[in-house]
Parts: sequence; structure tokens; C-alpha cells
Amino acid sequence: MSEIKIIAAIDSKRGLAKAGKIPWNLPADRSYFRKHVEDGPVAMGWNTYVSNKYKPYGKGKNIIFTRQREKPDDVAISKDAIRFFSKLKEDIWVAGGGQVYKAALPYATHLYLTRVEGNFQCDVFFPEFEDKFKLAHKEKLKTENNTKYQFEIWERK
Repeated sequence: MSEIKIIAAIDSKRGLAKAGKIPWNLPADRSYFRKHVEDGPVAMGWNTYVSNKYKPYGKGKNIIFTRQREKPDDVAISKDAIRFFSKLKEDIWVAGGGQVYKAALPYATHLYLTRVEGNFQCDVFFPEFEDKFKLAHKEKLKTENNTKYQFEIWERK
């Protein structure tokens, strides 16, 4: 069975983003993200790809879920995230956004979450997951730029 590993940073209300931007500034979280997805492959939605300045993440294959007609040279395109995850035969990282997380969650084996303390008034949210996953690892609480956060790894029950 392939491992589908979701990686995300979420606030206390499971918020992911506000007006298309991540509302906290945590350089250590960005490093954590890059370290994990470095070798890929990585799947993400079009808006996540655009927010990374139209560049793929890491050195591995990147799959973008979109209905856009343009096809960047350095990524693969899929129009149907649910079908993609249901047929997947390889390990993959899922890097967002909200709709892609929702499509991937029923197939996910692990969640790598950065839990950011506070409500950042987000308008995009991570789906509910606690009933299908168990906390396997939690690092100590850290503070950066006056924001408290911790890294957690959840495994499917």
C-alpha cells in the first residue's frame, strides 16, 4: 500500500489560509515543510502551486490538480484529485490547499501537522481528522515571531 502523507500548518480552528496567504510567519515551519517534501513526489492544488511562484517543490515529481488549460513544463497535471488518490500506487506528499486536503484525507496514511496556537480568522480550513487518526508523535511547544506552535505526526487508526 502506498503512503499518502499530508503536510500542513493549521491554527486552533484548523485554519490554513486567509485571503490566499498563510497568516503566520514561521520560518522553522517552512524549513520543516521543505525538508519533508524535498524528494517528492508532491501533489498540490493550482493555488498552492501559484503561491510558490509557479515552481515545483523539491526535486521529485510534482502533480498539480487544476482545470486550467495552461500546462507548465516542470509539473504533471491531473483534473480529478479524488480519482488520482484512489488509484495511487506510489508514496506521495500532499501539500495543499484545502480542497486537495479534503480529497486526499480518506486515503491518507499520515498527517504531518504544524499546530499553530490561536485563531487567525482563516477562510480556508483543513478537514476534520481526529476521529480517523491517532496522535503518534508530538514535539515540544516552540515560539517564533511571537507565535506558539508544535510539530505533530498523526497515523491512521
